[in-house]
Amino acid sequence: MGQGAAAAASAQFSIVEPGSTTTARQKPHSDTGRPNCRPGPTPIVSLNATACRQAQQDQQQWMRQLRQTQVHQQQQAEAQRQQARACFSQQVDQLRHTHRQQLQQMQQQLRQSLSLHTQTLSLTTADWLQAVYQQRQAMQTDQQQQLTQFRQSLAHQMQTWLQAMRTTHQVLAQQQREQLQAEVALRQASMESTLQSFQANRQQMATQQQRDLHAFCQNLQVQVQQLQVATLQHLEDLQNQRQVSATQLHEQLTQYTQQLRQQVWGEDHLQIQENGQASGGFSAPPAAAASPADDLSPFSASALSPFSPSEAGSTSAAATTQTEEPEVSVQTLTVATDFSSEDTPIAQVSESEDPILDFVLRFIEELQANDPSMTMLQVIGNRDLVRDLLAKGAGELEVDPSEILAVLRQLVSTASIHA
Repeated sequence: MGQGAAAAASAQFSIVEPGSTTTARQKPHSDTGRPNCRPGPTPIVSLNATACRQAQQDQQQWMRQLRQTQVHQQQQAEAQRQQARACFSQQVDQLRHTHRQQLQQMQQQLRQSLSLHTQTLSLTTADWLQAVYQQRQAMQTDQQQQLTQFRQSLAHQMQTWLQAMRTTHQVLAQQQREQLQAEVALRQASMESTLQSFQANRQQMATQQQRDLHAFCQNLQVQVQQLQVATLQHLEDLQNQRQVSATQLHEQLTQYTQQLRQQVWGEDHLQIQENGQASGGFSAPPAAAASPADDLSPFSASALSPFSPSEAGSTSAAATTQTEEPEVSVQTLTVATDFSSEDTPIAQVSESEDPILDFVLRFIEELQANDPSMTMLQVIGNRDLVRDLLAKGAGELEVDPSEILAVLRQLVSTASIHA
Protein backbone atom coordinates (compact mmCIF):
# COMPACT_ATOMS: atom_id res chain seq x y z
CA MET A 1 0.00 0.00 0.00
CA GLY A 2 2.82 2.40 0.88
CA GLN A 3 4.54 1.76 -2.44
CA GLY A 4 1.29 2.46 -4.31
CA ALA A 5 0.84 5.77 -2.46
CA ALA A 6 4.42 6.81 -3.21
CA ALA A 7 3.92 5.92 -6.88
CA ALA A 8 0.70 7.94 -6.96
CA ALA A 9 2.46 10.89 -5.31
CA SER A 10 5.34 10.70 -7.75
CA ALA A 11 2.85 10.47 -10.63
CA GLN A 12 0.96 13.50 -9.36
CA PHE A 13 4.20 15.55 -8.84
CA SER A 14 5.02 16.77 -12.38
CA ILE A 15 8.17 18.76 -13.26
CA VAL A 16 8.35 21.03 -16.29
CA GLU A 17 11.06 19.73 -18.58
CA PRO A 18 13.53 22.15 -20.21
CA GLY A 19 12.41 21.17 -23.69
CA SER A 20 8.75 21.80 -22.85
CA THR A 21 9.14 25.52 -22.08
CA THR A 22 6.56 27.86 -23.47
CA THR A 23 7.01 29.98 -26.54
CA ALA A 24 7.21 33.05 -24.31
CA ARG A 25 10.33 31.61 -22.61
CA GLN A 26 11.97 30.60 -25.82
CA LYS A 27 11.22 33.95 -27.42
CA PRO A 28 10.91 36.52 -24.62
CA HIS A 29 11.17 39.35 -27.10
CA SER A 30 8.48 39.64 -29.65
CA ASP A 31 8.98 41.49 -32.86
CA THR A 32 6.47 44.10 -31.82
CA GLY A 33 8.11 44.81 -28.44
CA ARG A 34 11.68 45.15 -29.73
CA PRO A 35 12.93 48.32 -31.40
CA ASN A 36 13.76 48.05 -35.03
CA CYS A 37 17.54 48.32 -34.96
CA ARG A 38 18.18 47.39 -38.58
CA PRO A 39 19.94 50.39 -40.07
CA GLY A 40 18.50 51.59 -43.32
CA PRO A 41 20.42 53.45 -45.97
CA THR A 42 21.97 56.42 -44.21
CA PRO A 43 21.35 59.62 -46.18
CA ILE A 44 23.93 62.37 -46.40
CA VAL A 45 22.88 64.77 -43.66
CA SER A 46 24.06 68.31 -43.38
CA LEU A 47 26.18 69.42 -40.44
CA ASN A 48 23.71 71.41 -38.40
CA ALA A 49 22.11 71.45 -35.01
CA THR A 50 18.93 69.70 -36.22
CA ALA A 51 20.78 66.55 -37.29
CA CYS A 52 22.66 66.40 -33.97
CA ARG A 53 19.45 66.75 -32.00
CA GLN A 54 17.77 64.06 -34.14
CA ALA A 55 20.68 61.67 -33.50
CA GLN A 56 20.50 62.33 -29.75
CA GLN A 57 16.73 61.78 -29.75
CA ASP A 58 17.13 58.48 -31.66
CA GLN A 59 19.79 57.31 -29.20
CA GLN A 60 17.61 58.25 -26.20
CA GLN A 61 14.59 56.47 -27.75
CA TRP A 62 16.71 53.37 -28.37
CA MET A 63 17.93 53.38 -24.75
CA ARG A 64 14.35 53.75 -23.48
CA GLN A 65 13.19 50.83 -25.64
CA LEU A 66 16.13 48.73 -24.43
CA ARG A 67 15.26 49.48 -20.78
CA GLN A 68 11.61 48.63 -21.43
CA THR A 69 12.68 45.33 -23.04
CA GLN A 70 14.89 44.49 -20.06
CA VAL A 71 12.10 45.35 -17.63
CA HIS A 72 9.67 43.19 -19.65
CA GLN A 73 12.13 40.29 -19.61
CA GLN A 74 12.65 40.65 -15.86
CA GLN A 75 8.89 40.69 -15.33
CA GLN A 76 8.49 37.53 -17.43
CA ALA A 77 11.31 35.78 -15.51
CA GLU A 78 9.74 36.82 -12.20
CA ALA A 79 6.36 35.50 -13.37
CA GLN A 80 7.99 32.20 -14.34
CA ARG A 81 9.69 31.96 -10.95
CA GLN A 82 6.42 32.66 -9.18
CA GLN A 83 4.68 30.03 -11.32
CA ALA A 84 7.41 27.50 -10.48
CA ARG A 85 7.10 28.32 -6.77
CA ALA A 86 3.33 27.90 -6.96
CA CYS A 87 3.74 24.54 -8.72
CA PHE A 88 6.31 23.44 -6.13
CA SER A 89 3.99 24.49 -3.27
CA GLN A 90 1.13 22.59 -4.90
CA GLN A 91 3.26 19.46 -5.20
CA VAL A 92 4.37 19.77 -1.55
CA ASP A 93 0.74 20.09 -0.51
CA GLN A 94 -0.10 16.98 -2.51
CA LEU A 95 2.76 15.11 -0.83
CA ARG A 96 1.53 16.21 2.60
CA HIS A 97 -1.98 15.09 1.74
CA THR A 98 -0.62 11.72 0.60
CA HIS A 99 1.36 11.41 3.83
CA ARG A 100 -1.76 12.11 5.87
CA GLN A 101 -3.64 9.44 3.96
CA GLN A 102 -0.83 6.99 4.62
CA LEU A 103 -0.91 7.85 8.33
CA GLN A 104 -4.65 7.29 8.39
CA GLN A 105 -4.19 3.93 6.69
CA MET A 106 -1.53 3.02 9.24
CA GLN A 107 -3.85 3.98 12.07
CA GLN A 108 -6.57 1.88 10.50
CA GLN A 109 -4.16 -1.02 10.26
CA LEU A 110 -3.31 -0.51 13.94
CA ARG A 111 -6.96 -0.65 14.81
CA GLN A 112 -7.33 -3.82 12.79
CA SER A 113 -4.32 -5.25 14.54
CA LEU A 114 -5.84 -4.34 17.88
CA SER A 115 -9.03 -6.08 16.88
CA LEU A 116 -7.01 -9.08 15.88
CA HIS A 117 -5.20 -8.88 19.18
CA THR A 118 -8.45 -8.95 21.06
CA GLN A 119 -9.47 -11.92 19.00
CA THR A 120 -6.26 -13.73 19.84
CA LEU A 121 -6.57 -13.45 23.63
CA SER A 122 -6.42 -17.19 23.78
CA LEU A 123 -2.86 -17.04 22.64
CA THR A 124 -0.09 -16.75 25.07
CA THR A 125 1.46 -13.47 26.06
CA ALA A 126 4.75 -14.39 24.53
CA ASP A 127 3.22 -15.20 21.19
CA TRP A 128 1.20 -12.02 21.28
CA LEU A 129 4.19 -9.87 22.11
CA GLN A 130 6.20 -11.55 19.40
CA ALA A 131 3.45 -10.95 16.85
CA VAL A 132 3.10 -7.32 17.88
CA TYR A 133 6.84 -6.85 17.67
CA GLN A 134 6.98 -8.40 14.23
CA GLN A 135 4.05 -6.29 13.07
CA ARG A 136 5.67 -3.13 14.37
CA GLN A 137 8.93 -4.01 12.67
CA ALA A 138 7.09 -4.58 9.40
CA MET A 139 5.27 -1.28 9.74
CA GLN A 140 8.51 0.55 10.55
CA THR A 141 10.23 -1.07 7.59
CA ASP A 142 7.34 -0.13 5.34
CA GLN A 143 7.36 3.45 6.63
CA GLN A 144 11.14 3.73 6.20
CA GLN A 145 10.86 2.47 2.66
CA GLN A 146 8.07 4.93 1.91
CA LEU A 147 10.05 7.81 3.42
CA THR A 148 13.15 6.81 1.50
CA GLN A 149 11.23 6.60 -1.74
CA PHE A 150 9.55 9.95 -1.04
CA ARG A 151 12.87 11.62 -0.27
CA GLN A 152 14.47 10.15 -3.36
CA SER A 153 11.60 11.24 -5.59
CA LEU A 154 11.53 14.68 -4.02
CA ALA A 155 15.29 15.08 -4.42
CA HIS A 156 15.08 13.91 -8.03
CA GLN A 157 12.23 16.29 -8.76
CA MET A 158 14.03 19.21 -7.09
CA GLN A 159 17.24 18.44 -8.97
CA THR A 160 15.35 18.18 -12.24
CA TRP A 161 13.50 21.44 -11.57
CA LEU A 162 16.70 23.28 -10.61
CA GLN A 163 18.47 21.95 -13.69
CA ALA A 164 15.60 23.06 -15.90
CA MET A 165 15.56 26.53 -14.31
CA ARG A 166 19.34 26.81 -14.65
CA THR A 167 19.21 25.78 -18.29
CA THR A 168 16.37 28.21 -18.98
CA HIS A 169 18.25 31.10 -17.34
CA GLN A 170 21.40 30.27 -19.28
CA VAL A 171 19.48 30.20 -22.56
CA LEU A 172 17.77 33.52 -21.75
CA ALA A 173 21.06 35.12 -20.70
CA GLN A 174 22.77 33.90 -23.88
CA GLN A 175 19.92 35.23 -26.02
CA GLN A 176 19.98 38.60 -24.25
CA ARG A 177 23.77 38.79 -24.59
CA GLU A 178 23.60 38.02 -28.31
CA GLN A 179 20.80 40.54 -28.83
CA LEU A 180 22.71 43.25 -26.97
CA GLN A 181 25.89 42.53 -28.91
CA ALA A 182 24.00 42.67 -32.21
CA GLU A 183 22.27 45.92 -31.25
CA VAL A 184 25.55 47.47 -30.07
CA ALA A 185 27.26 46.44 -33.31
CA LEU A 186 24.41 47.90 -35.37
CA ARG A 187 24.45 51.12 -33.35
CA GLN A 188 28.23 51.42 -33.71
CA ALA A 189 27.99 50.90 -37.46
CA SER A 190 25.21 53.49 -37.69
CA MET A 191 27.17 56.00 -35.61
CA GLU A 192 30.33 55.41 -37.65
CA SER A 193 28.45 55.95 -40.91
CA THR A 194 26.82 59.08 -39.47
CA LEU A 195 30.17 60.46 -38.30
CA GLN A 196 31.74 59.70 -41.67
CA SER A 197 28.90 61.52 -43.43
CA PHE A 198 29.30 64.45 -41.00
CA GLN A 199 33.03 64.59 -41.70
CA ALA A 200 32.48 64.45 -45.46
CA ASN A 201 29.88 67.22 -45.23
CA ARG A 202 32.21 69.35 -43.10
CA GLN A 203 35.04 68.92 -45.58
CA GLN A 204 32.71 69.75 -48.45
CA MET A 205 31.40 72.83 -46.64
CA ALA A 206 34.95 73.96 -45.78
CA THR A 207 36.01 73.57 -49.42
CA GLN A 208 32.93 75.45 -50.62
CA GLN A 209 33.50 78.24 -48.08
CA GLN A 210 37.14 78.52 -49.15
CA ARG A 211 36.07 78.77 -52.79
CA ASP A 212 33.41 81.37 -51.95
CA LEU A 213 35.93 83.38 -49.92
CA HIS A 214 38.47 83.25 -52.73
CA ALA A 215 35.82 84.36 -55.24
CA PHE A 216 34.68 87.12 -52.88
CA CYS A 217 38.27 88.36 -52.46
CA GLN A 218 38.79 88.41 -56.20
CA ASN A 219 35.50 90.23 -56.73
CA LEU A 220 36.41 92.69 -53.98
CA GLN A 221 39.80 93.36 -55.57
CA VAL A 222 38.12 93.96 -58.93
CA GLN A 223 35.62 96.33 -57.29
CA VAL A 224 38.44 98.18 -55.51
CA GLN A 225 40.34 98.57 -58.77
CA GLN A 226 37.20 99.78 -60.52
CA LEU A 227 36.54 102.19 -57.66
CA GLN A 228 40.11 103.51 -57.86
CA VAL A 229 39.79 104.03 -61.61
CA ALA A 230 36.40 105.72 -61.16
CA THR A 231 37.80 107.91 -58.37
CA LEU A 232 40.78 108.96 -60.48
CA GLN A 233 38.47 109.72 -63.40
CA HIS A 234 36.16 111.69 -61.11
CA LEU A 235 39.07 113.67 -59.68
CA GLU A 236 40.34 114.42 -63.17
CA ASP A 237 36.85 115.61 -64.12
CA LEU A 238 36.75 117.78 -61.00
CA GLN A 239 40.18 119.21 -61.86
CA ASN A 240 39.03 120.02 -65.37
CA GLN A 241 35.84 121.58 -64.00
CA ARG A 242 37.91 123.64 -61.55
CA GLN A 243 40.17 124.87 -64.34
CA VAL A 244 37.16 125.77 -66.47
CA SER A 245 35.53 127.50 -63.48
CA ALA A 246 38.77 129.37 -62.77
CA THR A 247 38.95 130.56 -66.37
CA GLN A 248 35.32 131.68 -66.26
CA LEU A 249 35.86 133.44 -62.94
CA HIS A 250 38.96 135.17 -64.32
CA GLU A 251 36.98 136.38 -67.30
CA GLN A 252 34.14 137.55 -65.04
CA LEU A 253 36.70 139.29 -62.81
CA THR A 254 38.23 141.07 -65.79
CA GLN A 255 34.81 142.16 -67.00
CA TYR A 256 33.82 143.31 -63.52
CA THR A 257 37.05 145.31 -63.19
CA GLN A 258 36.50 146.99 -66.51
CA GLN A 259 32.88 147.79 -65.64
CA LEU A 260 33.93 149.16 -62.23
CA ARG A 261 36.55 151.42 -63.83
CA GLN A 262 34.09 152.64 -66.38
CA GLN A 263 31.51 153.36 -63.65
CA VAL A 264 34.06 155.07 -61.39
CA TRP A 265 36.32 156.89 -63.84
CA GLY A 266 34.04 157.24 -66.76
CA GLU A 267 34.76 156.51 -70.37
CA ASP A 268 37.50 159.10 -71.02
CA HIS A 269 40.41 158.36 -68.65
CA LEU A 270 42.73 160.90 -70.30
CA GLN A 271 40.35 163.77 -69.70
CA ILE A 272 40.03 162.86 -66.01
CA GLN A 273 43.81 162.68 -65.67
CA GLU A 274 44.31 166.10 -67.33
CA ASN A 275 41.71 167.69 -65.07
CA GLY A 276 43.37 166.20 -62.03
CA GLN A 277 46.83 167.43 -63.01
CA ALA A 278 45.48 170.90 -63.77
CA SER A 279 43.78 171.18 -60.39
CA GLY A 280 46.75 169.64 -58.53
CA GLY A 281 44.40 167.98 -56.00
CA PHE A 282 44.81 164.36 -57.01
CA SER A 283 46.70 162.06 -59.36
CA ALA A 284 44.54 159.77 -61.46
CA PRO A 285 45.43 156.11 -61.61
CA PRO A 286 46.82 154.81 -64.89
CA ALA A 287 44.40 153.37 -67.38
CA ALA A 288 46.41 150.23 -67.93
CA ALA A 289 44.77 147.23 -66.33
CA ALA A 290 46.58 144.51 -64.54
CA SER A 291 47.84 141.69 -66.63
CA PRO A 292 45.88 138.43 -66.57
CA ALA A 293 48.88 136.60 -65.17
CA ASP A 294 49.07 139.03 -62.17
CA ASP A 295 45.33 138.85 -61.54
CA LEU A 296 45.32 135.05 -61.66
CA SER A 297 48.48 134.45 -59.63
CA PRO A 298 46.83 134.26 -56.14
CA PHE A 299 44.03 132.13 -57.50
CA SER A 300 46.45 129.78 -59.27
CA ALA A 301 48.57 129.39 -56.16
CA SER A 302 45.65 128.53 -53.90
CA ALA A 303 43.15 126.73 -56.13
CA LEU A 304 44.78 125.55 -59.38
CA SER A 305 47.39 123.26 -57.85
CA PRO A 306 48.53 120.43 -60.17
CA PHE A 307 46.73 117.12 -59.76
CA SER A 308 48.72 114.38 -58.04
CA PRO A 309 47.83 110.66 -57.98
CA SER A 310 48.26 110.58 -54.20
CA GLU A 311 44.92 112.37 -53.89
CA ALA A 312 43.09 109.33 -55.33
CA GLY A 313 42.30 107.97 -51.85
CA SER A 314 40.76 111.20 -50.55
CA THR A 315 37.04 111.28 -49.79
CA SER A 316 34.37 113.06 -51.81
CA ALA A 317 33.80 115.52 -48.95
CA ALA A 318 37.43 116.70 -49.13
CA ALA A 319 37.14 117.07 -52.89
CA THR A 320 33.97 119.13 -52.49
CA THR A 321 35.67 121.36 -49.91
CA GLN A 322 38.64 121.89 -52.21
CA THR A 323 36.34 122.81 -55.09
CA GLU A 324 34.51 125.34 -52.97
CA GLU A 325 37.66 127.10 -51.67
CA PRO A 326 38.62 128.87 -54.94
CA GLU A 327 35.34 130.81 -55.01
CA VAL A 328 36.04 132.32 -51.59
CA SER A 329 39.63 133.06 -52.48
CA VAL A 330 38.53 134.72 -55.73
CA GLN A 331 36.00 136.87 -53.94
CA THR A 332 38.55 137.73 -51.29
CA LEU A 333 41.39 138.60 -53.67
CA THR A 334 39.34 140.25 -56.40
CA VAL A 335 39.86 143.85 -55.34
CA ALA A 336 43.33 143.14 -53.96
CA THR A 337 44.50 141.98 -57.38
CA ASP A 338 42.72 144.86 -59.01
CA PHE A 339 44.27 147.66 -57.04
CA SER A 340 47.66 146.23 -56.11
CA SER A 341 48.90 146.71 -59.69
CA GLU A 342 48.51 150.52 -59.59
CA ASP A 343 51.63 152.68 -59.74
CA THR A 344 50.49 155.10 -57.01
CA PRO A 345 52.40 154.52 -53.72
CA ILE A 346 50.15 153.13 -50.94
CA ALA A 347 52.33 153.69 -47.91
CA GLN A 348 52.27 157.53 -48.29
CA VAL A 349 48.97 159.08 -47.12
CA SER A 350 48.62 162.86 -47.01
CA GLU A 351 46.88 164.81 -44.31
CA SER A 352 44.00 165.59 -46.64
CA GLU A 353 43.14 161.87 -46.75
CA ASP A 354 42.42 161.59 -43.01
CA PRO A 355 38.82 162.87 -43.33
CA ILE A 356 38.33 160.51 -46.27
CA LEU A 357 39.65 157.58 -44.20
CA ASP A 358 37.34 158.52 -41.31
CA PHE A 359 34.42 158.79 -43.72
CA VAL A 360 35.17 155.35 -45.24
CA LEU A 361 35.54 153.76 -41.81
CA ARG A 362 32.25 155.31 -40.62
CA PHE A 363 30.53 154.08 -43.76
CA ILE A 364 31.84 150.54 -43.18
CA GLU A 365 30.87 150.67 -39.46
CA GLU A 366 27.32 151.70 -40.39
CA LEU A 367 27.08 148.75 -42.76
CA GLN A 368 28.49 146.41 -40.08
CA ALA A 369 25.98 147.75 -37.55
CA ASN A 370 23.17 146.71 -39.88
CA ASP A 371 24.86 143.40 -40.79
CA PRO A 372 27.50 142.19 -38.25
CA SER A 373 28.72 139.52 -40.66
CA MET A 374 29.77 142.17 -43.21
CA THR A 375 33.55 142.56 -43.62
CA MET A 376 35.66 145.29 -45.20
CA LEU A 377 36.64 143.15 -48.17
CA GLN A 378 33.00 142.25 -48.78
CA VAL A 379 32.08 145.95 -48.76
CA ILE A 380 34.90 146.85 -51.18
CA GLY A 381 34.10 143.84 -53.39
CA ASN A 382 30.44 144.94 -53.78
CA ARG A 383 30.35 147.46 -56.65
CA ASP A 384 26.95 148.84 -55.62
CA LEU A 385 28.27 149.71 -52.16
CA VAL A 386 31.48 151.16 -53.66
CA ARG A 387 29.43 153.31 -56.03
CA ASP A 388 27.28 154.56 -53.13
CA LEU A 389 30.44 155.26 -51.09
CA LEU A 390 32.04 157.25 -53.91
CA ALA A 391 28.86 159.22 -54.60
CA LYS A 392 28.20 159.97 -50.92
CA GLY A 393 31.86 160.88 -50.21
CA ALA A 394 32.11 163.15 -53.24
CA GLY A 395 28.91 164.93 -52.14
CA GLU A 396 29.70 165.33 -48.42
CA LEU A 397 33.49 165.85 -48.49
CA GLU A 398 33.53 167.65 -51.86
CA VAL A 399 36.53 165.66 -53.01
CA ASP A 400 37.32 163.81 -56.16
CA PRO A 401 36.28 160.10 -56.19
CA SER A 402 39.89 159.19 -57.07
CA GLU A 403 41.02 160.25 -53.57
CA ILE A 404 38.41 157.96 -52.02
CA LEU A 405 39.62 155.18 -54.33
CA ALA A 406 43.21 155.77 -53.17
CA VAL A 407 42.10 155.30 -49.54
CA LEU A 408 40.21 152.16 -50.53
CA ARG A 409 43.36 150.83 -52.25
CA GLN A 410 45.31 151.44 -49.04
CA LEU A 411 42.68 149.59 -46.95
CA VAL A 412 42.59 146.69 -49.42
CA SER A 413 46.39 146.40 -49.37
CA THR A 414 46.49 146.43 -45.56
CA ALA A 415 43.70 143.83 -45.34
CA SER A 416 45.42 141.61 -47.92
CA ILE A 417 48.73 141.75 -46.04
CA HIS A 418 47.06 140.87 -42.72
CA ALA A 419 45.07 138.08 -44.39
